[in-house]
Amino acid sequence: MSMQVAAMSYTGELRFVIVARRTTTYDVFDVSMQSPLVSTDQIAGLLNTLAQTSCSKEHNIITARKSAAYDDDQLLAILNALEILGFAGTSDGAVQLTPVGQHYATASTHERRLIFADRLMLPSVKLIQSMIASHPGHQVHGAEIVTELGHRYPTVDVERRLRQVVEWGRYAGLIFYDGRADLISVAKAPGWPRRK
Repeated sequence: MSMQVAAMSYTGELRFVIVARRTTTYDVFDVSMQSPLVSTDQIAGLLNTLAQTSCSKEHNIITARKSAAYDDDQLLAILNALEILGFAGTSDGAVQLTPVGQHYATASTHERRLIFADRLMLPSVKLIQSMIASHPGHQVHGAEIVTELGHRYPTVDVERRLRQVVEWGRYAGLIFYDGRADLISVAKAPGWPRRK
């Protein structure tokens, strides 16, 4: 069973509680992932900070918070994103970069996008891709996806989570989004690595 670190603000201090997770499959639409949206720049920034702050592979979360200058909620959201994407793991108030996270922190911009595309092949992203692929013209209005996902994830703010997937998917080159028409389509990028 994997563990997740949950944080609470209490009189300005960051307190951590270990919460057992029921599943080892992380996803953007997990009910437990109801946190602020996280940009790819924030993910890269925290990975870079963790990779540079110490020679040891494990970092104290309090120290990471001070080094990265994030507030409690934003740090927790970024740590959740790192865990969802397999870039880091958290346990007992510490964060440890995975080999993929360490590689991402030192990779070129192009290589980072390829790594991100590989790590983003989560169940919800695959579901969105299959929904788009099944529509004529292989594009779907965002509102249609929100409606469909709302039935599958009734307790989740689906619109917010879809914005997260679209932002990450655009960065990775997996998803195209036309904001004026609210149309989402799947990018075809032959040769890009995919996680099974």
